[in-house]
Amino acid sequence: MNTIAKRCSELLNDCTIVLQSLEADAYSGKCTLLNEASIGMHFRHILELLQCLKNAERSLCYDQRKRDSRLESSLHTALDESLTIQKWLLSDTLDFNKSISLKWISSKTELEMETNLQRELAYNLEHIVHHMALIRVGLKELNPSIQIPKNFGVADSTQRFRQQSA
Repeated sequence: MNTIAKRCSELLNDCTIVLQSLEADAYSGKCTLLNEASIGMHFRHILELLQCLKNAERSLCYDQRKRDSRLESSLHTALDESLTIQKWLLSDTLDFNKSISLKWISSKTELEMETNLQRELAYNLEHIVHHMALIRVGLKELNPSIQIPKNFGVADSTQRFRQQSA
């Protein structure tokens, strides 16, 4: 089993556990500290980048993702999609060396570069952690007494550093 894919799946599962404790309005409600974004918007963003990767045949462009509002407004829909992605991440049929042409678009230029599934999973892993940290901020704003696991939204390298420094 690929370690990066497994870790991505574990992080999605961590999100599921935390998000299941929310009321529907808390999931989709705007947070001042998140610049009026919602926890649902951040979780949708995580899921949609992984969907892009999952559905990529030969090319991939994260900038042209779907932006499905149901994933940010319906916790149930988002958790179902998270489970689908977790199953894909843990499947035995993934070709981690599969070549992918990644398209990057900015306001001034477009670039294409070669990558592979494993490299993009590594990118997504770090991306998930980043958005988990933002979700943590939103959760604390909505409910300061909420219990969130200590390492929710903390990079593995930071966890290792903290352990070595203790």
